[in-house]
Formats: sequence, structure tokens, C-alpha cells
Amino acid sequence: AAATVADCEAKLSAAKESRQQAQDELKARSAELKATLKEKSEAAAVEAKIQATIAEVEATRALVMTSDPQTTGFKKIVAKIVSQLKAAGGEEGLVACAASALEAKERTSFDWTAVNYITKQFDTYHTSKKQELADQQALIAKIDESLVPHKQAADKLTAAKEVESAAQEALRAGEKAVKDAKAAKGAVEADFMEAEVMCASCMEARAE
Repeated sequence: AAATVADCEAKLSAAKESRQQAQDELKARSAELKATLKEKSEAAAVEAKIQATIAEVEATRALVMTSDPQTTGFKKIVAKIVSQLKAAGGEEGLVACAASALEAKERTSFDWTAVNYITKQFDTYHTSKKQELADQQALIAKIDESLVPHKQAADKLTAAKEVESAAQEALRAGEKAVKDAKAAKGAVEADFMEAEVMCASCMEARAE
């Protein structure tokens, strides 16, 4: 039991050292981890903004294709389309004639040409935003890769703590075994002494 306790103490000491090393490693990475998480948060915000823009472009393009002057609130719809067209980088001339082309009750060939250019502008902008989204997602994936060592360091510390806890439990069990062994030894010695006394009494009784 004493040998077991010594072994447990050695293992606990090694486990504590490993845990401390893992803890120091994680602490050393803390500043880098904080900066990386901030970078990811900012990248995710940009990604969400791009996704919102793509959704807005798709919805606005659909309005160009489906709305007509009889649609309720058509002037507001046209205003929205023109605003989005500006945001999509539409040429000044196209933006200038967009409202009249869209609102025309009897569209001329010029009006239809303008409407077609509007949809093409939205398609081009949509494609560019899709590429921008793909690039942003690739950036986020790269940031996630850079977080792997931080996760491994955290996992290493967790594992080291578990090993240390198990070593402490084993040491407690070993110390209890030593204590029980000593108690058992004491009980045996007490029984032996009692037997010696009884034996001496028997010898005295015979002598008498």
C-alpha cells in the first residue's frame, strides 16, 4: 500500500505539471484568441450584410419583373427600384430614365430597353455580390482553421485536468488503503498481545 501511495504521488505530481503546462499554453494564446474571435465576429457581420444585400437585390429584381402601373403603391415600388439601382451601381443615364420607363402605361421600345438594362444591372450586381459572399465565407473558413490550435490547447487543458483529478482520487484511495492497513496491523498486534497474556495466565495456572 505504501508503494502504491508513492506511485500515486509521482503520477499526481506529473499530472499537475502537465496541467500547468497546458494552462500556461492556453494563457499565452489568450490575446491571439481574443483578436481572432474579434476578427471572426467582424467577418460574420460583413457576411450577414452581404447576404441581406443579395436578398434585397433578388426581391427588387422580382418587383421589376412582376409589378405594373396598376399595382397598389406602384410609385413607392418604383422609388425602391430606382434607389436599389443606384446602390447596384447603375449608370447615371439609366437611373435617370428608370422611373419613367417603369411607370409608363404604354411602354415604348425605349422603355422596354431601359427595363431590360435595369434587370441586367441587377443580375450583374447579384453575381458580384454572390462572389463577394463566397470570398467572405472562404475568409471565415480560414479564420476557423486558425482557431483549431486554440481549441486543441483548450482540449489539452481539459484532458490534463481530468488526469490530475483521477490521480488525486487514486492517491486518496491509496492513502486510505495505507490507513486501513495500519489499523489492521494494530488490531492484529493487539490480538497477539492479548493472546500472549492469556497464554501466560494459562502457564501460571498450570504451575500452581
